[in-house]
Amino acid sequence: MAAAHSEAWLRQQCSVGSASQNRAQKPAANGCGARRKEVRRTLRLGVVILGFIDFASIYFNGLLAILFVFVVPGVVFVRFFDIPSFPQRWFVVFLSSLTANHLFVTLIAALHLSPLHAYRAAAAALIVFNALARLKSNLTIPFRIMVFAGLVLAPFLPRIRWLALPLFIGFWLWADTASYDLRNLLGLLLISASIPLYALARRLPVNPAAASQPRWNVPDAAVAGGLAAMAAALTLTLAQNNTQLKERFATDQLRGGPGFELNQTIAKLLQRGCAIFSADGYIATISALQPFRGQMRFFFFTEPLNDALVNRFNETTGCTSIFYPPERTHPSILRFIAGYAEARGLKKTIEGNGMELLASSP
Repeated sequence: MAAAHSEAWLRQQCSVGSASQNRAQKPAANGCGARRKEVRRTLRLGVVILGFIDFASIYFNGLLAILFVFVVPGVVFVRFFDIPSFPQRWFVVFLSSLTANHLFVTLIAALHLSPLHAYRAAAAALIVFNALARLKSNLTIPFRIMVFAGLVLAPFLPRIRWLALPLFIGFWLWADTASYDLRNLLGLLLISASIPLYALARRLPVNPAAASQPRWNVPDAAVAGGLAAMAAALTLTLAQNNTQLKERFATDQLRGGPGFELNQTIAKLLQRGCAIFSADGYIATISALQPFRGQMRFFFFTEPLNDALVNRFNETTGCTSIFYPPERTHPSILRFIAGYAEARGLKKTIEGNGMELLASSP
């Protein structure tokens, strides 16, 4: 309708202008035709952009729906169980998500609820539950009580109630987008925990006469300097130098994938100069093991044994190790590994999370 209105307006303007023109002014009419073409081109572009925006919103909502159906409920559910990483953990995520959605749809139909509002409420509940689980696993009970009391008291305390809305918004944004790491919420946690202390200090009796007569005067510059020194003293103790950060990063990487003990044992074998045939590619992502990439060989444990893999094993000399999941490896590869280990004298070094490590004796 907007396009038709614009066309009618432009036609009217051009007809009025052409009636007042003589033959010597015909080029102006041609200019009016050019304006009409430009307006039509602009209107078409606007329609295309609006259509793309509508399609993008539908596509984005579809992606969110798929995420909620296949992932979100299972991610919350799997936190209660000690399940190894991919693929077992994500199999439980998908299966529990589908089961939860089936039960939820049945409940919506039985109670005649609005599917849109019901799913929005469920998504919000899952987000909050996941955030609470993160807080529970990282904070002590007294500190959690202090934080919760601060959030409850914030709207009712003078000079603090203006802080209530930013606190609630900050907690919600963290729960919705950044709950993977509690450090993203550290500042809001400290503010919330200090609110009960402020409320308690307000209840202490104070003599108004004594309070109105200060015993000393402190310049603003001294106060600012004291606050800066206190902030530096409190934060520098939390800072770490580059070496400590690298050590912490390396330790965090060793905790991922198959687990700390398995990764640490593999690192020791690589440092000894051993070659490793691995069915898991996580070790290739560990920064501390990058100097030993030439000693790593990888294979697909679910595929049948082939001549190329046999040749790669036979071409390897010296200290050798094999890292694989026995229960999920193809039978032909299992038989080959058993014969290869017996011929080379490989022994089981460690096992865990469904993985097993065979290695030559030191």
